[in-house]
Amino acid sequence: MDTNENLYWSPLLWLRNSGLHYQYELYSLSRKVKQLRVLYLLFAAFSIANVITQWLGGMPNLIIFNSFLFAITVGGYWHIRKDINPQQLTMNANIIGAIFMSAVLAVKTTLPSSDWSILTVDLLIIMVLTVASPLNLLIKAACALVLITLDAWMMFTAPEFYTLTQAVSLSLALLGAASFAQFAAYQTESAHFLAFQRLNSIKLLKGMLPICANCKDIRDENGQYQRMEQYITLHSEASFSHGICPKCMVKLYPEFQPID
Repeated sequence: MDTNENLYWSPLLWLRNSGLHYQYELYSLSRKVKQLRVLYLLFAAFSIANVITQWLGGMPNLIIFNSFLFAITVGGYWHIRKDINPQQLTMNANIIGAIFMSAVLAVKTTLPSSDWSILTVDLLIIMVLTVASPLNLLIKAACALVLITLDAWMMFTAPEFYTLTQAVSLSLALLGAASFAQFAAYQTESAHFLAFQRLNSIKLLKGMLPICANCKDIRDENGQYQRMEQYITLHSEASFSHGICPKCMVKLYPEFQPID
């Protein structure tokens, strides 16, 4: 049996190997499915906007590419409408992450280096991808690093638009924002896991307890009778300390009663 003590949430999958970690994955599955559905809808809207923009700009190759990505997005959204397990959700999230990064990289190749909006959009993508997506943190970090590297390369190879100081400053700003988003996502997931761990450690007694009318022992699920204190201690977080009430004090130790 797994103990719940000293467990923590880790971005490394091979370190999340306890039964409680798997229970947490099942517990958080519905939340992550909702996040993924929202990302699918946003990506579908992004693909449609790209198709319209590229059709107006006369770029048929990218129109076909984005139409293909849109079709895959619809298929992925349809797939997560069914009951899926955490492993299938992770695979689905990784696929949409790869598709999204492919689309972003394809769009970036068509934009001029002088367009400052590229940096703003990439910053928004990094924040949304890191904070709102159910991707593994390591994959999020890899996607953010790819975007930052491409942006840095674009700025360093375009000295007519960016000075060296601007290129270094903007690259460090993007890296700092990505690091902060990673830290925030890790802290959020750790807080969720800690809350689940504490909730899981709470034991509640429910239902009808078969108890002896004379000695007050309780019959357990194996048909064995246990003292009430022992049964409650084993099946809850309660513990007992024994004393003697005034009523029993009179019965058991009348010689110690105060004289009126």
